[in-house]
Amino acid sequence: MLYEKLPFMGFVIFMWIILQGMLRLKRFLGIPLLLFLFILVGIPFIKDLVWLFGALELSVWGYSIAKKWPRPYS
Repeated sequence: MLYEKLPFMGFVIFMWIILQGMLRLKRFLGIPLLLFLFILVGIPFIKDLVWLFGALELSVWGYSIAKKWPRPYS
């Protein structure tokens, strides 16, 4: 039963990571939330950048986790 819900749970987790990345960018730019949402929705093709923010957030998250874990030398 849990196996059937894994794709949906993965999508929810990925959307959560995208939202974290977008809110981090909003804090970095220092603009109000409504203006940030208008820029994301109002400008054509800017919605593709949402997926770019998600991919960047995933890569930064993965890099920070990889730096914390000790890497065995073989």
